[in-house]
Amino acid sequence: MCPAKIRPGVEPSPEATEKALQGPRKFVDIRPNTTAMVRFLPPPTQQLFVQSLNHYRLKDQDGRGIALACLRAHGTDETSRDCWICELVEYLTDLNVSAYNQIAKDLKAGPKNYGMVTMGEKQPDETWQYQKVQLLGINGKGGTAINEVLKRQKLVGQVLFTDIEKGQSVLVTRTGSGFNQTYTAEKSGVVESLDVIRPTWEDEYIPDILAALELKIYTRDMQRAYVKLAFGDRLDWDAIDAAVSTGGK
Repeated sequence: MCPAKIRPGVEPSPEATEKALQGPRKFVDIRPNTTAMVRFLPPPTQQLFVQSLNHYRLKDQDGRGIALACLRAHGTDETSRDCWICELVEYLTDLNVSAYNQIAKDLKAGPKNYGMVTMGEKQPDETWQYQKVQLLGINGKGGTAINEVLKRQKLVGQVLFTDIEKGQSVLVTRTGSGFNQTYTAEKSGVVESLDVIRPTWEDEYIPDILAALELKIYTRDMQRAYVKLAFGDRLDWDAIDAAVSTGGK
């Protein structure tokens, strides 16, 4: 009896394929209705999270979504610290026209918080493999839930979960999406050294989280141009230009 012929190839994995398609990623988030094993690295400053403030619902020249940094939060002397989009939002809100109210709502700046982490991925043998250091993006509810764990540890004098040698991962659960999403966070209870679970963490450390975000901090006239690309003739540009100057207040 002839032995069975061995054919090349293996069964493809959608999960492995998705990971390969994404390539190396600087950012990570927690998907809706999942629990993540999150190990926070000791932050560069006393703040566990760095917050960015962006204007969303905009488009670039190719029609792709783009977010512009709010100049009130991130502006510089070169770009202006007066945000043209914020002033436009205030102008449209004051008009109190239903169509403009929705645009103002879409353009209102929204915050997002970023913390430096290594994410645990459960392996077939039930062990956890920790990934390359990334920036976890999370909303205020999630950041507050995680900070509550930190506050409780501080209150009772426990070693903080960010400690290099005696820290531990945090189990973060995200339920729902959009305005209805909620977060819970709790200690994993497994004390592990960062040097053991991710030996390369020091090489991957991100010393300036805000700089790593590579925010699009554009001038007022560039902000206007991107809003016009996104909303075009839905707005009365003659009236807007008379009310909201690109030169700043």
